[in-house]
Amino acid sequence: MSECEKLSNRTPEWNAIYPFVEWLQEQGIILSRYFKDEEGDRYEHLQPISESLEYLLYKYFDVDSIQLEMEIREILSTLRKAKP
Repeated sequence: MSECEKLSNRTPEWNAIYPFVEWLQEQGIILSRYFKDEEGDRYEHLQPISESLEYLLYKYFDVDSIQLEMEIREILSTLRKAKP
């Protein structure tokens, strides 16, 4: 299955999750994870997640963003060639 198909099949979920997380950010609620030391022990403080929302959603949906971009470029190239 192509990356475009993977993402397309999950569009309803994307459309539900993305606005909710944006709303959380507007409320000052930030996604964070526990900071771990080299041994993997958790400390008592949280560290904000630096990855973008898009990156996290691609990871959640198991979509390779680089491959997705290549597929999109290929589709656009094909469409441009077919244009009179």
